[in-house]
Amino acid sequence: MESVEELCDHIALINRSQKILDGNIHDIKNNYKNQTYKIELQAVNDEKSIRIENLYHLKNIEQSENKIIITIKLNQDISINQVLIKLLPLAEIHQVLEIVPSINDIFIEQVTLSNNAKKETDHA
Repeated sequence: MESVEELCDHIALINRSQKILDGNIHDIKNNYKNQTYKIELQAVNDEKSIRIENLYHLKNIEQSENKIIITIKLNQDISINQVLIKLLPLAEIHQVLEIVPSINDIFIEQVTLSNNAKKETDHA
């Protein structure tokens, strides 16, 4: 799938001879963004201070000598700017990276959804 992302502009994803998704790769990836970000912060004295429950779900936290990298999923109707405004007084922000799912991740998600829908139809 990595080669597909590098070589193709337009794709069609097929599962069990059924087209489950097609379109421009850039558009597909944009449509499947899930509001997940990695934020690199200068080490914070109190790790609990960056746990801002009403803005995001903290998925992962990595800590090294002088930095913390948090992976967060924004809560509904919250923007990354709102999160950054809250984090600025707590730590120096070094990097913000939006995590966009790969075509492989999107394909697996769509195949799973397609298979689950088929199972429900078969059982009905």
